[in-house]
Amino acid sequence: DSDVDALKDISITSSARDITDTSVTGNSTATTVDVTVDAVLDQYVAVESDSDTVVEGPITASESTAEQKINLGLSGSLDEAQFTQSLDGGADTDGSESISITITVDSDVVQLSLPASVTTAELTETSSGTWTLTAVGSATAADLVAAIDDIEAVVPAGFEGSITGSISTSATDTASDAEDTTADNTQTDSTTFAIEVGDGTVTPTVATNLDAGDLLI
Repeated sequence: DSDVDALKDISITSSARDITDTSVTGNSTATTVDVTVDAVLDQYVAVESDSDTVVEGPITASESTAEQKINLGLSGSLDEAQFTQSLDGGADTDGSESISITITVDSDVVQLSLPASVTTAELTETSSGTWTLTAVGSATAADLVAAIDDIEAVVPAGFEGSITGSISTSATDTASDAEDTTADNTQTDSTTFAIEVGDGTVTPTVATNLDAGDLLI
């Protein structure tokens, strides 16, 4: 899985023998050569949406008098990168591959969260409406990708309207030395999501300090 180059480590010598007189032989002067080992990304994060704004249509929910949490309908998988030599040496074992996952909400009306049961990843708002999903502790890449399924919008009480946004992923194999090409080091993916919170039945309440039998005119 290593991409460490072999610099001046390989020696080449050619030998020849006369086929009519095998006692006549000759050897060339030894020469050393450099071998550049190209880093190739093995796996990337593919993302799908049950609520994309193009094909699936939005997830629907009703307005609530209390804060509500609505799953974004996203899913992710750790797939083979689309390069000729991806996974030739198996999945990454030297820690050179890294993953970044970013979720963007088009308005700052809602926050994002993960259920308390998800302990392998966390969401951080890096700027208004932009969140990053990162692994916690010794969580693996598979753990991080699995957490995509659990991302939810925290919708404030009384909210009615549309919530839209996108998720983007990037996987990169960081080269340890010189590269012939970096075109096979990175692969990205993205998709959109949408939630439509409709007009719910919200019953108003009124509090008074009138005693029983008092008349209010």
